[in-house]
Formats: sequence, structure tokens, C-alpha cells
Amino acid sequence: MLHHTNSALSPEYVRSATLADLKNKELFEGVNGAGVKKLLGHSMICRLDAHKRLYPTRNDIDYLYIIISGYVAIWLTSHLIHMGENFLAWRGPEQIIGEMRSVGDEPSEARITTCESCQFIEIRSDVLTSVADCTPGIYRNVARLLMEKMHQERHRAEVIQMSPSSK
Repeated sequence: MLHHTNSALSPEYVRSATLADLKNKELFEGVNGAGVKKLLGHSMICRLDAHKRLYPTRNDIDYLYIIISGYVAIWLTSHLIHMGENFLAWRGPEQIIGEMRSVGDEPSEARITTCESCQFIEIRSDVLTSVADCTPGIYRNVARLLMEKMHQERHRAEVIQMSPSSK
């Protein structure tokens, strides 16, 4: 069972994730059960109340989250324009959020906040990466989920750029 030393930053842990919890998620679609089983003991079902912040890096450990229910908003301070935080995206069920960064990269400065009560599967990023190295289907699914995110972001950008209609 996973425990964190800084519980003030951690979501509320409900229980350990089961094989059924993991296999039913798009991230593991078409992935053999042996690979997914390696994540058991490193994956937790957790929850956060509405308007709470999710910290994907705590105590120098990175986590990836699969949203089970609820929606989060992601905000980031721009280093190009000094206007405070900018809204980046909404994320909802089946989408992944969190840290899968290269060695030496700094943790993301994005702020992830729950819009409503949310439930997640929390997986240690280092364990997921290790399992994915031997189970390429996971990387295929990560790529597919990221492409879906990019499509949503492109659509959002197009909507923002549309000129206002006159009445």
C-alpha cells in the first residue's frame, strides 16, 4: 500500500487499485494482463473534493492520474505575458494527467484543480514507465490519449480565435 509523508498535499486514498480497475481503463486497452498486474501495489484509488488542488509531484515522486469521475481544470502561468495564470484545459473521465517527464526535467508548474468531487487512479510514474518499457501497448495508448488531448486543444484554440458574431 502506498503512503505519502506529506498528507496535506495528497489526495484521500480509498483503496488499492485492483486488476479490474486498471484493465477497464483506456490506458490499458489491449494490454496483456501480466503487464498490468505489475502495477498492482503501486496504484491507488483516491479522491479529492471539489475546488482542491492535485499535486502530481510530491516528496520527489511523480504520479500519473487516470480520471475515473469528475472534471479538473488545468492552469499555467505564462512566462511570455505577465497576466497571471492562463486556463489550459478541462480534463474528465478516462483522461490522464500528471507527470511523465524526462530525466532532468523539472516538475510541471501547471496547477490542477478539481471542479467537482473527483475520483482517480494514482500510479507512480516511474513504475508505469518501467512496466511500459516491457509492455509497448501502454505507450501506444498513452500516444493515443495524448493525440485526443491535442485534438481537443486544437478545437478549443479554434473556438477562442473565432471572431464574435454581431447581433
